[in-house]
Amino acid sequence: IDTPFATEWPTRTDESNPEAWRRASLRDRQHTERDMVADRARNDFIAERVRDDVRAGHATLVLSGRVGHCATLQRTLYRHGVACEVLTGATKHTERAAHLRALRAGTLPCLVATAQLADEGLDVPRLDRVHVAMPFRAPARAMQRLGRLMRPHEAKRDAVLRDYVDAKVVLPVRDAQGQL
Repeated sequence: IDTPFATEWPTRTDESNPEAWRRASLRDRQHTERDMVADRARNDFIAERVRDDVRAGHATLVLSGRVGHCATLQRTLYRHGVACEVLTGATKHTERAAHLRALRAGTLPCLVATAQLADEGLDVPRLDRVHVAMPFRAPARAMQRLGRLMRPHEAKRDAVLRDYVDAKVVLPVRDAQGQL
């Protein structure tokens, strides 16, 4: 799903120096991700789709790669009328277990989690919606997330993974000679 987020990576460095280019590109990517996390329109866009899934009765998981973004998404979801909890590495084990029990039982409609934590052992067979709110590069992780959706459960009618794409992010492009 294309988001409304737009930005341009401002990399301006000596492109003949691969290490300088790599460092500048990494810095720009980090700044872009920071801007994504803080972008209210982007977070509202995601929250509206999550809200629609929750209202339709779907067990929903929202993933981000950043702890701060999880907290922002939780606040945004609350503003949109969605009850949800956050699961990060900082979540106490007892709270984590309680949130997962509630999601499994259907008393918690939505969970916002860091992808790393969710990828390491989330077992919720009734889960039928996953929203990937930040860009991730690892194809194996995407397959793992799809696998979480494919687990059989009597309440599951279908399973959908929504991956949010920031198509309006303009990256610096090199030509065939490696020039910007």
